[in-house]
Amino acid sequence: AEEAEEAEEAEEAEEAASPTEAPEAQDGSSGHYLLGEGLLAALGHRAEEVAPQMTAQNIILMLNASAKLGWQPQASLLHALEKRAGSVVPQMTAQNIASILTAYAHMRRDPGELLLRQLMKRADRLANLMSPEQVANSLNALAVLGEEPTGHLMVALSDRVEAVAPRMSSAAVANTLDAFARMRTTPRDDVRKALEDRAEELAPTLSGHNVSTVIHAYAVFGRLGLGAPRGRLLANLMQRAHDTAEEMNAKDVAWVLEGYQMLWQLIEYQLVDAVQDNRLQKGNDEAVLSTYSMAWKMRQLKRMGTLLMKALGRRAADLCGDMDPEDIALVLGAYSKVGEEIPGDLMLGLERRIKQVAPHMSASDVATTLNAVPDLRKDPPLVAALERRARLVIPEMSGQDVAHALNGYRRSNLLPPESVVALFGQRALHEASGLAAMDAATILDACATIWPAADERLIDALETRIADVASAMGSAEVARVYRAAAKLRGQIGAPLLKALAAQALKIVPSMTATEVAAVFASLADLGSSPGPELLAALAQRARKAAPKMTAQEVSGIMSGYALMWKEHSASALESMHSMPEANASDAQDQLYLMEQLGRSLMTALGRRAEVVSPLMTAADVAQVLDAYASLRLAPTEPLLAKLAHQAQQVVDTMSAQDVAKTLRAYAALKVARQEGAVESSFG
Repeated sequence: AEEAEEAEEAEEAEEAASPTEAPEAQDGSSGHYLLGEGLLAALGHRAEEVAPQMTAQNIILMLNASAKLGWQPQASLLHALEKRAGSVVPQMTAQNIASILTAYAHMRRDPGELLLRQLMKRADRLANLMSPEQVANSLNALAVLGEEPTGHLMVALSDRVEAVAPRMSSAAVANTLDAFARMRTTPRDDVRKALEDRAEELAPTLSGHNVSTVIHAYAVFGRLGLGAPRGRLLANLMQRAHDTAEEMNAKDVAWVLEGYQMLWQLIEYQLVDAVQDNRLQKGNDEAVLSTYSMAWKMRQLKRMGTLLMKALGRRAADLCGDMDPEDIALVLGAYSKVGEEIPGDLMLGLERRIKQVAPHMSASDVATTLNAVPDLRKDPPLVAALERRARLVIPEMSGQDVAHALNGYRRSNLLPPESVVALFGQRALHEASGLAAMDAATILDACATIWPAADERLIDALETRIADVASAMGSAEVARVYRAAAKLRGQIGAPLLKALAAQALKIVPSMTATEVAAVFASLADLGSSPGPELLAALAQRARKAAPKMTAQEVSGIMSGYALMWKEHSASALESMHSMPEANASDAQDQLYLMEQLGRSLMTALGRRAEVVSPLMTAADVAQVLDAYASLRLAPTEPLLAKLAHQAQQVVDTMSAQDVAKTLRAYAALKVARQEGAVESSFG
């Protein structure tokens, strides 16, 4: 009897594959074709009659068979099986529990509250007897069924995972991590370490599907705030994904692309945090060394990532015809966020597939695909197909979806049809009060860029929301809102600008050269003085970022800074007249320090201008010369010569304003030089 039971359990375990993917009929046909409607009906009728005599193994084999055959049993039969299962739960083994849960997961059928509660109670009692595969399948099945273990059951299953992790197969490791990811919960630290140790050991043998599942799980954990897996494991996973790309299916490729993008972003964030921590721990050699080590690892991973993206791109191009809307959205989103250009073959395949599946896309898929349109060829039939679908699903879009879609239009400089614009406006207004900082900034920027007649109610709602969440904004969002505010000018009120300035002051040290340039240009366009603290912080950051600036960024910052310095210095001098002598002396000292900072900034920008002068437009040359003239500073002789040469190259493209500015600047510099004021005065 024991041997017979062991044989039955072995057969049952073999039938109970991972619940991640439902099994199919062995020859790809439905069970109706294999057995015929009459025989299936007869077997179903008889199964219902004998259900009260069935063992746990009989029930499990019935459920697995129905899933594999693609056969949906009658409700009365399912009810009879569930009733019988409930009566035999107390006799079920650990294998029975794992198998029956997996069977219901295969069928994507809820076993019912009563039976599920009985099964979970039995799983709690038997958790410490479960094999690696049993605990992995139990967790994964519960996740697929949308039932997160709570209380003691989660503790018991987690304890068992930690205990058996060193013996887990690659499939068990993948299924366990997938289970936690599906439940949107992170494993305990000890459980995570045990799984990472085993995953690292097994990484060189993982199948394409399993490595994709593991990478996807860690990407989900990253969104939940857990951080990236340790460097060696991540490197091993990336290498294995590269090696197995040719065996991956469309979903696997999409998951790896999206996972790689997410994990790479996490590593960048970790490095930025480390650098900022080290800035607060000056003299801590160990912390500095750790940061250098992390930066070196990032470079190594970036090289591996480039090879991985190429391998996945080739495989994705082969599989475009099998991709569903979610796969397409993941692939496009990954390429957009990583900043990689979509390979030609993949681009053509995706465009063809998007046109085919657009009528079936969800609201989120439409938004993600529209966001990626600039990375494709802006093919009119493709955009039209997406807009037809958008008209139907915009009312279901989240605020983030609206932001993604509008960002695609902004990046591609396309204007949606009026009917689509109206729907986006209504949805954005509906979602405005709950928008995240990035999404609110993106929608406001879209209103300013591609939406010349945006509803004033929407602008007001976005302005209110951004003022509320400004303290959560990063440098990219702050720069984006400043750009939008400059374009909208009179429609943006003082409360938003005040909140924005306060946040900008906090995050200036993390701004890129492009972001600093955008803030300078926007403040200049707004005619708004940022205040001495913010002006000094922006100048300091611009000075440090100058070596990475483009010609347009150099000219924009010079022009913006000159304008703001003149306003600030005039205001400061005027206020000194009404101050007590002691206070006026302090104010004069502060003004002197800011003047020195301004000189330092112009010196750094001048050095960069020498390098990028051949790339300057007529407007750039005019702005640079005008900035020096306004500040009563003289460019170095080499810079002046290069600017003169470039002015000759672009003179035929100068506008009336450019010509006037350039001549005025030369005249002012000549006068200043004659008066000897250049060396002694600033502004």
